[in-house]
Amino acid sequence: MPQIDRIKHSLQPSLRRLIEDASLPSYAEGVIDQAMSGRIPEVVLECGLSGKLAESGLWLLANDLDRSHVISQDHASVDGAFWHGIMHRREGDFGNAKYWFRRVGRHVVHDKLSAEIPSLLGELHSDLAYFLAPACEFAETLVDACSELASGKRSWKSGLERVCWYEWQRLFDYCLHIETKNTSIA
Repeated sequence: MPQIDRIKHSLQPSLRRLIEDASLPSYAEGVIDQAMSGRIPEVVLECGLSGKLAESGLWLLANDLDRSHVISQDHASVDGAFWHGIMHRREGDFGNAKYWFRRVGRHVVHDKLSAEIPSLLGELHSDLAYFLAPACEFAETLVDACSELASGKRSWKSGLERVCWYEWQRLFDYCLHIETKNTSIA
């Protein structure tokens, strides 16, 4: 069960339970969480997540990369491209992930993440922090770190999972804010 510690937006109880009941997402592709997948449509409807961005993130959390891909690919926005980049990074298509992150450009989520890497990883993962921290293109450097781990060149699994979980929470929170703001105007 992942600890929700980076989502500042108020979560409805059913959405909080859905996220808390999930397994900690990996830096890579995993087995689809069928129980979570079965609950997502109901929770999305109940919480009024009509903008689809947060839903794309929920499918990623459930390790259903295909469903997340369909949503993010059809969402012509920087944030849709962001979820799209994460999805391709998780499936191991690192070149395609970099393409989508280049379409994102600089994003407040990665700016925050990059600034907090040293405190997030601490001494336990200082080599990963060193690899990630000085990067001006944080998203692409994170893709490189995942590629290094996937190829067996590095042993950063727990550190990368922590960074990727933090990234997921920050982007999910950001998308909730956008969707809530957009739905309250309409």
